Amino acid sequence: MTKKAARLLQARLLGVTRAHFWYAGFFAIAIVVYDATHLVPRENIAQRWMAAVVLLIASTVVWYLVRAADRPDSFYVALVNALVITDILFAGVMIYLDRGMASRNVALFAIPITVSAILNSRSAIFAAAAMSTAVYVFAATKYFYDYFNEGYKAELYAVLFFYSASFFVLAGIVWAIMRYQKLS
Repeated sequence: MTKKAARLLQARLLGVTRAHFWYAGFFAIAIVVYDATHLVPRENIAQRWMAAVVLLIASTVVWYLVRAADRPDSFYVALVNALVITDILFAGVMIYLDRGMASRNVALFAIPITVSAILNSRSAIFAAAAMSTAVYVFAATKYFYDYFNEGYKAELYAVLFFYSASFFVLAGIVWAIMRYQKLS
């Protein structure tokens, strides 16, 4: 990677980390709303705050490290990967805390898939989709077996298949957009 490409990756990652501050902030607002309206149990609120704090700390660490100039490109690639993994784990925790297969937080897996796109690598995008699938399947299945009477097994498998396939469809769309932008 050239020095120009490394600087471009640095600038993109800096923008993504700034967006993550908004992400953590909006999530914190949602927690306050859930708590104020008693939509989720008190223990769940504490767990959500813990997840939000971890997301904010990880985003801040990546943001701070990205601001250092003249680092090798592998340094920025590692930071992107760390942020993608953090986003995937955060989404998985939120799936579990928000009733497994019934969770509306499945959309959170779009964030790491799109963040991985700043690496301009098809492998990175599809790896993010594969890791999102693995974490989603684990979180939804664990919730299903921990709270068995909240759904049907056939429903679980149908939902797991649909959302897992959707992650790969999103990855394919992101890659197609990127590939055709390179050609123009």
